[in-house]
Amino acid sequence: MSSTLDGSVDSISALAGTESNFVDPQTVASSLIAVNSIFLPLMLIAVTIRIYVKSYIVHAVGWDDYTCILPAMGAITHTTVSMVLIHLGASLSAQLESLAIIYPIGIFPVKLSNFLLYFRLFGVNKTFRYLVYFGIAFQPIFYTAMLVVELSLTVHCVSINAIEIALGNDNNTIIMIQGAVNVVTDF
Repeated sequence: MSSTLDGSVDSISALAGTESNFVDPQTVASSLIAVNSIFLPLMLIAVTIRIYVKSYIVHAVGWDDYTCILPAMGAITHTTVSMVLIHLGASLSAQLESLAIIYPIGIFPVKLSNFLLYFRLFGVNKTFRYLVYFGIAFQPIFYTAMLVVELSLTVHCVSINAIEIALGNDNNTIIMIQGAVNVVTDF
C-alpha cells in the first residue's frame, strides 16, 4: 500500500507506466448504452417476427423456436444489469465482472436453441444427430463449470486478500476458453 499526499491510503499502487485515476475513471458506459439501445430492440423485433411467422403463417413451431425466447430474456437481463451498473456508477471492472457472471447463464440457451435447430435441419444424418446430442449434453456441463469459475473469482475478489488474488487471476484465459468453445460449437 502507498500513502497519498493528503495522508489517505491507496488500496494498491498503480502499475508501472500507469497512473491511478479516481476522479474520472475509465468507463465504457456510453458504448454500452449505444450498443444496447440499438441491438436489443432489433433482437426483440427479430424474435417476435420469428415466433409470429412460425406460429401464425407457417404453422410449424419447433423446440428451437420456443428456446429462442430464453436467449431473448437473457439479453434483456444482461442489458438491465448493464444499465443499472452504469446508473449506479460502478467501475469498469465491476461492470465486466458482473456481466461475466451473467454470460454463461445467457449463452447456454442460445447454444441450446442452435443445437435444436441443427437437429431439426440435419437430424436425418445419424452421425450429425449424435454430434447434436453430444453438443446438447456438453453445453450445460461446460457453462455450469464456467459459472462456478466466475462465481469463485467474484467471491475471491470480495475477500480481504482481493488485491493479491485479483492480480494473480488471469480472466483472459477464461474468456479465451469460452470463446474457443463458442466457435467450435457454432459449427
